[in-house]
Amino acid sequence: MDANGAHDWSFIDSVEPVSGKPAQKIHRALIVGVAASVGSTPFNLTVRLRPGIIGLSYWRCIMTVDFDDYNGGRFGSTADTPLGRKLWKFINSPEALRAMAVASDLGQPAVAGIEEMLLQNFGEEVLPDRIKQLIGHMVRQVMEREGFIVDQNDVKLNSVPFSKGTRYRRPEWYPVHVFRSSKDPRELCFTDTRAGDKLPTAPVGGKWRYWTTFSTALRGAVAFGIKPQEVRDEVKKRGYARKRLERIMRAAS
Repeated sequence: MDANGAHDWSFIDSVEPVSGKPAQKIHRALIVGVAASVGSTPFNLTVRLRPGIIGLSYWRCIMTVDFDDYNGGRFGSTADTPLGRKLWKFINSPEALRAMAVASDLGQPAVAGIEEMLLQNFGEEVLPDRIKQLIGHMVRQVMEREGFIVDQNDVKLNSVPFSKGTRYRRPEWYPVHVFRSSKDPRELCFTDTRAGDKLPTAPVGGKWRYWTTFSTALRGAVAFGIKPQEVRDEVKKRGYARKRLERIMRAAS
């Protein structure tokens, strides 16, 4: 340990992205103190200090993304301000990254996950249209860096501070469209096209009526009580999958 309290020799055992992706292994990567450079993504680092100096002490640290990693483009002048730099730092924080990932996994625009935190941290500063556009621009770069891709632009939120936002999805998501019987709403049929051209004959005396769609395993399991991967495999094989809904979802009063 030097005079400033930093450890001169350390080795990184593993690197785990804060987004929860599978850990990447970096073997015996030499770092000085905690000023390691393993890319622009924020990482939780599990660090083992070199034996013989202070033993095998384990601790965690956070590596942050530098403002220079942001490509401001047409927002360059707006971003390169005290507020812009604070926004970039906030959007790259572990809390914001988790919130945006959860919102995306639930089929919502990423900004829906950070609205409350933005208002708590910045108040009225985030209300001007130009600042909201800047936030959306920053969020897009962060989400794409985290492995998400754009699913749909201009999704309505009708909230504060955002009235709309971009929805992102993970590349492995598989859109599924849900139909239900006009005679028995518990009888569901899942397929990969909204046109319904792959559906089987509807139950006697009824018709298949379009209901909704989902892409994430979480939404499929919670909303419909299904095993999403089994349904998707069946859809890919037969063009559809029939299931019975054990409980009826009702709108909140």
